[in-house]
Amino acid sequence: MTRKGNNALSAAISPAQHDFRRRYAAAIEAEDKVTLKKLDLFRMDVSTYVRLYDFMSQILDYGDPYLEMLSIFLRLLEKVIAETSWSADVDLSDVALVGVKHAKRIAVDISLTGD
Repeated sequence: MTRKGNNALSAAISPAQHDFRRRYAAAIEAEDKVTLKKLDLFRMDVSTYVRLYDFMSQILDYGDPYLEMLSIFLRLLEKVIAETSWSADVDLSDVALVGVKHAKRIAVDISLTGD
């Protein structure tokens, strides 16, 4: 992924993120506590691996680029599957719009004429 930017990283993380969220939502819907515990354990294992690798790589040179790539992947995955990244459903059924304010400032010509 040399010089492809953050979009390449997001594209690499996205399938794992969607798969985790799909499995987690299905387990919640089915009230499958065993699967929920496994997914929570996976989440904790990802976090543990990242922390342990960060610490141990300062002491040891593993000499294996795969471990470094795995650490980077899991560090990014950890952020998107964290329990705090889940947004709660917001019920807006009783919210009423009471007003809209529009203030006209200075009129500006934005026509596309000229060179």
